[in-house]
Amino acid sequence: MTARRRAGPLVQGGGGVAGAAAAVAAVAAAPARVSGGGRRRLASVVAAAAVLAAAGCVLVLLSAPPTHGFVPIDLSNFQSEYACDNSTVRIVRPRTVADVSAAVLAHERVMAVGGGWGWNPRFFCASNGTAPPSGDGYNASSAASSSPTATPLAGGVANIVMETVRPLIIQVDETDETVLVDAGVRTIDLLRFLAAYVTPTAPSGWTLPAFPWFVFQTLGGAVSTGTHGSSLEHKSLSSQAVAFHVVLANGSHVELSDASHPFLMRAFRVSVGKLGVITHIRFRIIREMPVTRTLHSLPASAFLTLLAQAQAAWNAAANTTTTTANSTNSTIDVGLAGWLRGHDDSEWFWVPQRHEFLAVTYTRGDVANATERLKVLSAYARGGGADATTAYNTSLALLEAAAAERAAGKGPAFSIDDFPLLSNVTFDPAAGNLSSAALPVLQKLNDTVINAPWQQLAAAAAATSSGGSAAAASALGLPTAPAANANANAKASGGAPSVTAQAGPVDSGGSGAGSSKQEQTVSLFSATGDAQDVLPRPLRRAGRIAALGSGNTTRSSGAAAAAAAASSNATAPVAALVAAAVAADGEGAVYGSGWAIPQRSPPTVFYGLTGMADAYIDISRSGVYSIAANGTREALSSYLYQPEAILDVNIRRVNFDQYEVAIPITSVGDCWSGLLDLLYGPDNIDGDNPKYNGTASVHSLPARLNASAAAGNASASAASFFAANGRPDYGFRSNPLIRMTGVEAALLSNTYDVPHFWLNIEDYLYYNRLGRRSNAVFKAVMGFLRSDPRCGSGGLSGGGARLHWGKAGWPDTGCWHGDREFPGTWCDFGCAVRELDPAGRFTDSTGGSGTNGTLWNWRGVDLGRCCVPGVGFNKSMPGCACRVTHARGAATCPPPPYYTYR
Repeated sequence: MTARRRAGPLVQGGGGVAGAAAAVAAVAAAPARVSGGGRRRLASVVAAAAVLAAAGCVLVLLSAPPTHGFVPIDLSNFQSEYACDNSTVRIVRPRTVADVSAAVLAHERVMAVGGGWGWNPRFFCASNGTAPPSGDGYNASSAASSSPTATPLAGGVANIVMETVRPLIIQVDETDETVLVDAGVRTIDLLRFLAAYVTPTAPSGWTLPAFPWFVFQTLGGAVSTGTHGSSLEHKSLSSQAVAFHVVLANGSHVELSDASHPFLMRAFRVSVGKLGVITHIRFRIIREMPVTRTLHSLPASAFLTLLAQAQAAWNAAANTTTTTANSTNSTIDVGLAGWLRGHDDSEWFWVPQRHEFLAVTYTRGDVANATERLKVLSAYARGGGADATTAYNTSLALLEAAAAERAAGKGPAFSIDDFPLLSNVTFDPAAGNLSSAALPVLQKLNDTVINAPWQQLAAAAAATSSGGSAAAASALGLPTAPAANANANAKASGGAPSVTAQAGPVDSGGSGAGSSKQEQTVSLFSATGDAQDVLPRPLRRAGRIAALGSGNTTRSSGAAAAAAAASSNATAPVAALVAAAVAADGEGAVYGSGWAIPQRSPPTVFYGLTGMADAYIDISRSGVYSIAANGTREALSSYLYQPEAILDVNIRRVNFDQYEVAIPITSVGDCWSGLLDLLYGPDNIDGDNPKYNGTASVHSLPARLNASAAAGNASASAASFFAANGRPDYGFRSNPLIRMTGVEAALLSNTYDVPHFWLNIEDYLYYNRLGRRSNAVFKAVMGFLRSDPRCGSGGLSGGGARLHWGKAGWPDTGCWHGDREFPGTWCDFGCAVRELDPAGRFTDSTGGSGTNGTLWNWRGVDLGRCCVPGVGFNKSMPGCACRVTHARGAATCPPPPYYTYR
């Protein structure tokens, strides 16, 4: 059987690119800087360095690095790093959901992939457990070339790319205030679609309750890895999902919700691809609303005081309030009333070289306090904050007239609905009651982004990031874009564009009725609450979803595996389903193809120079002032997200690793106090100690590393931690981002127990010096965060913050213990794995399979006896303690942060 050759992608794992975005965005328009509060600065030197840094950025943009690859071109991340093993892993680019089901059944081991915006190949690379990627993220198992040097066996191990499914659907249900969306849709495209979805019900459009800083990953990847913004109330994207449509290990396509499968919903909310392939997600949505954004500058000591107050307030309230995912809001109201009242979505940028924090707070136009609400709506009217599709007449005079009536006691407290509709606005019943201004915007977004051929989008990104033209993209071997799908751009009878949603596999028997030949047409612009149920209901047996049993452990390849599975699994005509998908869309859409590992990018040495620390941090700081300036606009424009303009010209071209840790609110003030003591020295927290005259404390981390290097106890040069002018290099080139999320129901959410504060940091130095080597300051910071008891109870020694599932910093094999990191829910998740995928079809590169992996490990726990279907792990049963047996411990693992590389 010969697989049709096509190009390639990466995994369902969403990361979040943070401070790098702001660095270049502000060079052209940097506003006046706010004083850091008495800190002594070498202004002339820094200004000169900033000029040099800007020149360095220009050189980056003008240089011509090697042609990049990334998802969906190959199985490397967005910077052509962290490649999977192309000698064992095939890349599958399905065209339909039926192809996804067939691909799951046709392979021994599979993992779904999103857009490749992550730094954790062990989770997103499918593997047979014998050939994981190399530790430094670059797998040289075959030479980089325009074509694969080896093609893995069809039906063995594969990654399934969800970005290539066409057409994609976005289906708004205004009655239930939800939206059904394909997992392969990017977060930003959903947000833009919702913002423009203007109807009489929502004259400003709709939005998600909270969204992340990085919005260019697929929604499936973002949800699977717990990607989040900053919101104690609305939490991460995973908590905003109300239903999942998934392909299980037996190929069945089912819908899960809190009502139908509450336990499995908790497992799927953050599943890291271990339980199945998410194909569609239904999210809660809220009406678009004006939001006032305010930027403040704080010295480090003031930020520590703020966190100490939050910690004390929470702990005091927790003594009297039970904290669960459903009661968190009441705890916030009681415990944090004076601290974050009305601002539970605040976020902060840390400016390490300046000992400064930039606080960004938000006040929504639906805030409970009537006085604050009037301020927001008035600023919205004065400042022209409405977007082009908004149907409200945001006249200040009209708002003031409404406010005067309220003041005279003629009505309830005013709201955004006091703005009347524009006199010239019309709504088209045939187009889902959309406004006349919204329809062309949505049509263009659908045609040029959401449902444009994936080959076209990948070629454009490759050409831009390579510094070349479309010819550079064609050199990557991208397949020719197919003819436009007639259904994707066709007009419905009422004039609304429509798309087709593939029906999933049937629950029993038949002759391929669930193949890609069967389609259901749904309106892309349905707003009446009558959304079609495009997916079959899950088949249940004895209280659980039918899945591959432990006896169905065939290790045959290709058609043999499908035939064997069909003979032992009565829930779907497996062989017929696979054959029908191949007949409809070709072998490549089911069995995939080989792919080539891309070339490594050269270093951008300006980033690695010690003397550039102040300059790059100041450029990044100016970027924050540019994108976070005070103002009142609609939610999508007010809440911060990564500027899109620099994705291909900077983010993909200047390599960095992003790490993110979650610190519990119960000790967040203590953890940050210890962190700043470590980095700055306890006698120079604000950087204004006259004893040091603008340099670093003798107790600072750079000074201590410098002394160690000078004594011959470190390989780094003593000069590597200080610039020629005496200024310290604290190891950062972008400003770290700090956010908050509340308690979540997801079993593997880092906030399953209490709210956490997230610290997102980026390491540019590892890649961007002459020769890749560890960033000693950065690694020491990570070591503290991952081991100090003030930062949490994870880590091998009983202390440390938890790690984001899609980012860097994960320990060496065997040096991360799930039962220690998630003591309350780890064995519950093991029960979900046992129920849905006991044979380990969804196996990543962490080693092992099923419940007996190296990271996904439940050895020593009797899951068979202690798991209750649909409920989870029964801790109350005698002998059912969640104590896992591990092959490695602190004594045999590297010291904190427990990883060898980087």
